[in-house]
Amino acid sequence: MNPDGSSPLRLTSDSAGNVSPAWSPDGSKIVFVSGRDGVSEIYVMKPDGSDQTRLTHLPKLTYKLEPHWRP
Repeated sequence: MNPDGSSPLRLTSDSAGNVSPAWSPDGSKIVFVSGRDGVSEIYVMKPDGSDQTRLTHLPKLTYKLEPHWRP
């Protein structure tokens, strides 16, 4: 979206919840949590929504995931 909030762009299209997004320090990636595989997992993608890659393979337990970047 533009800095003024206009022209938002949907970055994910699956029906699962996608939450807790965080920008990488250099602005080249977005990390987020998705339930698309039946359990909350951490994913990363490019700012345009492409190259969505799962980073975790967690057991079916309840986790409160809130990923953050560290320099």
